[in-house]
Amino acid sequence: MYSIIYTGKKFVGAGNGVFVSDDTISWNQTYPGNDLAYNFSSIAWSGYSYVAVGNFPYQSFFSPY
Repeated sequence: MYSIIYTGKKFVGAGNGVFVSDDTISWNQTYPGNDLAYNFSSIAWSGYSYVAVGNFPYQSFFSPY
C-alpha cells in the first residue's frame, strides 16, 4: 500500500487495489487490484466519500463508501 487514511471508523489503504481495516493488522480488499490499471498511489477522505488516484493518465476511483 502506498497511502493509508483513517476515517474515524476504519482505515482505508490504496495500492494495488483499495483495502479496508479496523485495526491495521487485518486488511480486506474492496476493489480489484489484479491489474496495473488499479495501482493507486494516494487516497483521500472528504468526510462523505473517498477518492483514490493513480499513476496512469486520468486514473481515479470515487466511492460514496
